[in-house]
Amino acid sequence: MAHVYYNEQGLLSFKKIPSEEIIALWKDAAHTILDAVIRAYDIEVYEGKAKKTITKVVLEHSRCKVIAKG
Repeated sequence: MAHVYYNEQGLLSFKKIPSEEIIALWKDAAHTILDAVIRAYDIEVYEGKAKKTITKVVLEHSRCKVIAKG
């Protein structure tokens, strides 16, 4: 899947996202109208000197963007 966005300079940009990180939420049974996308992916963070992996979950919807981590 490709993520289309405008970067900090206002230029149209694209980012390739692995399909295994994506859950599509369709508005219709024929899968012709995309209503929202959920993306779940792991990142490594540090708590003090300890390195750990957390999962971030992002809901992209035409009306809002929600980010959760845990």
